[in-house]
Amino acid sequence: MKEFSGQPQTWIFFQVTDRTATNAPNSENWEASLRVFPTGRVYVAYRGDVINSDKEIFITNNVNGSFNFMPSFVTMNSTDDEEPSLFIQGSSPHVAYVGEGGTGSSTDDEVWYDDFQTKSQVTTNGSPEVAPSLAVDSNGKAHIAFAGIGGPAPAGDKEIWYTRKTLLAHGLSPRYP
Repeated sequence: MKEFSGQPQTWIFFQVTDRTATNAPNSENWEASLRVFPTGRVYVAYRGDVINSDKEIFITNNVNGSFNFMPSFVTMNSTDDEEPSLFIQGSSPHVAYVGEGGTGSSTDDEVWYDDFQTKSQVTTNGSPEVAPSLAVDSNGKAHIAFAGIGGPAPAGDKEIWYTRKTLLAHGLSPRYP
């Protein structure tokens, strides 16, 4: 066991979500992703339920001093979206998340990316992908790592994959070397 010396630490809690704000009082809010600026400004992306029981991705912040219980929707569709990974570049949010279905898949989870200018489906192989982790470099290129099945690996193998967004208008770069 490691002992620490010095001042005892205290945790201060802030309520970030309010289930009644999304008209789903019996819903759940889960899977938070957090970014903090040196100024103390905080952004949180999370998965929340809406009244029609779909899981959607929301983003909120404390720019005005407290968290906004009327968050912005990142997604609003008829499928489940989960596992957000948030990155803030300047004042622009970027979110990678897992969405149900899409091109190449009817029900499997695929990775999506949204920079609030364009939304794009990152994976299209029809195999489930989960747990995206997002970063954006100084040139504005998105980088995403995720867990998935398929690709050049033997069928059924679960591997960690990496992809990056190209600067071409044709979307994301190939994820397989």
